[in-house]
Amino acid sequence: MRKRSTLRTWFVALPSVLVATVLGAQAARGSETPLAPSSELLTESVDRARGDVARIQTLVGEGSLPKSSLDEAELRLADVNDEAVLKETLFGLTKLTDLTADQQAQMLAAAQRRIDRQAAIVCERQRLLEMGIISKAEMTSVNTELESRRHVLDLARDRIRSVEIQRQMSQEEQVLEKALESGTSHKAMVKFDGSGHFDKGDFVAIAAEFEQQFHYPLPVTARGQTMTHNALGLDHRGKIDVGLNPEEPEGIWLRHFLEDRRIPYIAFRAAVPGSATAPHIHLGTGSSRIVGLAQR
Repeated sequence: MRKRSTLRTWFVALPSVLVATVLGAQAARGSETPLAPSSELLTESVDRARGDVARIQTLVGEGSLPKSSLDEAELRLADVNDEAVLKETLFGLTKLTDLTADQQAQMLAAAQRRIDRQAAIVCERQRLLEMGIISKAEMTSVNTELESRRHVLDLARDRIRSVEIQRQMSQEEQVLEKALESGTSHKAMVKFDGSGHFDKGDFVAIAAEFEQQFHYPLPVTARGQTMTHNALGLDHRGKIDVGLNPEEPEGIWLRHFLEDRRIPYIAFRAAVPGSATAPHIHLGTGSSRIVGLAQR
């Protein structure tokens, strides 16, 4: 029961940690990626933009302003509306797991549209710069805004990945709890074939991401062939063992990370005579003598 409680606490805490990481990274960038304004200010901005469109539409109809003025006003309104979508989804107080598929799609689309609009402005300003009409400082300003919007899209994508990780981990917890409550045991091993490829570059990426996530080094217990593998009669060359229980939080995270990148692994939930001496996660394809594994 204590184990289940620990797992549940970790899963519930995960979204807050992920949000804090995203917003912390954003804060570190300073003015590169400004936070969305408060709801009141955003509502005022939308109302003001709508009013501008209506006013300019009248003036264009009277012939007092060119049609291009209305086009610009409508673009500003569209931009503010998309900012409102991001305020509600990416920067809002809605829990990660409460975002629907439609909200996720709207969030990505809004962020991308804001990039597209700014990219068009950058293109036009570049033309004006080449003609000597605007200064390099003005060009720098629009380029900075474009980068800011690209950062926001990156944040949106990170949030969607976080939602998927949380969903997968929640399902994993439910399966584990049901098995523990019913007294049934899991199969000792789980195999994930992935792309069938694992190399040093994969390991470097895995180790770096793990340390960033959990703030301690990846606990490698065996790198390549060892005396233990010789004794077991296993060819472990080019493989790495990590001393994590695949059903503990770190092990669950690592398995999802590997699956997301199609990196093959074998997760040992317990000691297996002739194959494993303790729970761990084997990185890479199976060693030569391992057979009869449960396919994930």
